[in-house]
Amino acid sequence: MLSIAEALNLDTKEALLAELKEHVRVRNKMGGALYWNVLNDECLQIAEKCLSLGCDREEIDKILRS
Repeated sequence: MLSIAEALNLDTKEALLAELKEHVRVRNKMGGALYWNVLNDECLQIAEKCLSLGCDREEIDKILRS
């Protein structure tokens, strides 16, 4: 998993979606609410970048809800 700064520097849809999936996977393993919320904020930042590159909104939604 890349840091949020590294993830936001990715410039291809495929790489960003893969990183979003990885962030969501780690987020879902977090036991405490504070850590889950921090990772969720990062997931949302990556999702916004994905949208700005033209990724499918439904695919992003599916990833975030997994």
